[in-house]
Amino acid sequence: MIGAVLLAIIFGAGLYFKRTIGLRNALSLGYWTSRAKGHEFYNSDKLYFNRGNRDAKDLLLTIDDSPHRESMDLILKTLKEEKVPATFFVIGKRVKESPDLTRRILAEGHEIGNHTQDHIRLDTLTEKQVRNEILNCQTNVERATGHSMKFLRPPGMRFNPTVLKVVKEFGYITVGWNVGAKDFIPSLKDGHYDIAQIRAMKVSPEVITERVLKQVQSGSIVLLHDNPVTAQALKPMIEKLKAEGYTFRSTVEMLSKLPEPVNVVSNPPVRK
Repeated sequence: MIGAVLLAIIFGAGLYFKRTIGLRNALSLGYWTSRAKGHEFYNSDKLYFNRGNRDAKDLLLTIDDSPHRESMDLILKTLKEEKVPATFFVIGKRVKESPDLTRRILAEGHEIGNHTQDHIRLDTLTEKQVRNEILNCQTNVERATGHSMKFLRPPGMRFNPTVLKVVKEFGYITVGWNVGAKDFIPSLKDGHYDIAQIRAMKVSPEVITERVLKQVQSGSIVLLHDNPVTAQALKPMIEKLKAEGYTFRSTVEMLSKLPEPVNVVSNPPVRK
């Protein structure tokens, strides 16, 4: 009888941690140490934003690898119709190719963050190369929009102490994520998405929506990618999340609602 009760407690605890913080975090000494230091949400030493307030049923939508002409129009149209803000982490070389789309992101009330110039894993580069990847993206965004950026996401969330040091020196806040749609389509073929590759990855609007709905909780940062399949998933996903009582916030709003608020401006004008 006692054994059955203990098993029930352990099983229940496992389900709780899986739903709230994830089993990997539950078993990680580093996670609990960070949480004890008050770094569960935001680490002021590393300028690292990990998640929003658990006491507010808010979500942050982040969209990586923008801007893509094949999908950006539908993404922005959906966000406008649903009155939902998003943070777009842009790649510098794509900003240079499509400065008009980059300007449109800001004009329609969204935030733009730095996702490096060439989408190279920063932890494989020298310190000088890391600086160039960040600076070149920043330069392209400033030229396209007249605005700078406050937020950065390393490609693949790959970073090391050197990367974090450089990011902090630039004054960026690194933005993590904790809900992944696994919607990343790794390459383009002749400038267009390879449909055969998409099908092989079993990525569809329905699958993307289901993956997000299964993971979200109050304060989640959702990672999506700028591609045609995700663009199609966005409207039903938002509608279902709203039906569950979630409110969508910008990165600035999420930071301002933390237990210890962080107040920043996401895209300040460039000083001339």
